[in-house]
Amino acid sequence: MVGEILVPLLVGGPVGAEEPHVLPERLGRLQRGPGTPPGELAGPVLPLEGSIVIVSSVNGQRAFPNVLAYCCSKAAVDQFVMCASLELAPKGIRINAVNPGVTRTNLHRRSGMSEADYAAFVERSRTTHPIGRIGEPEEVADMILFLASDRAGMITGNCVFVDGGRHNTCAR
Repeated sequence: MVGEILVPLLVGGPVGAEEPHVLPERLGRLQRGPGTPPGELAGPVLPLEGSIVIVSSVNGQRAFPNVLAYCCSKAAVDQFVMCASLELAPKGIRINAVNPGVTRTNLHRRSGMSEADYAAFVERSRTTHPIGRIGEPEEVADMILFLASDRAGMITGNCVFVDGGRHNTCAR
């Protein structure tokens, strides 16, 4: 049984090479969201009981070049989930994250990647994900639904990889 599902997307902006002069400003801005206490972050939408599922990234727990601010922001999200679980559990609220690998979305296109570059990126990702392909949005959604359901009643404070094994590899 799944009632209302709260799935905040705590994102840091486009993925891409970082300019050294913008890193301090971007990191500061990114840390303000996840650094806020759980009650203040969720405000009036915090459920009275139930489940919160946050979309993070494999980048939150693995280092990759040219995406420093993105990796740091997702690491903050993951730590937020783990710490918030300790504060929210006594209130009957579970909180978890899903950590996808490369998933077929518009994230990279919106950051300025051309269609040709995106196609090459997807093809290359076949070699960096042991399962041999990128993920589909429905696969991430299925994990979100599971974590939000009563079947996941003993799961809280976890960051669940939905990444075709990408987190088990070294950056290539």
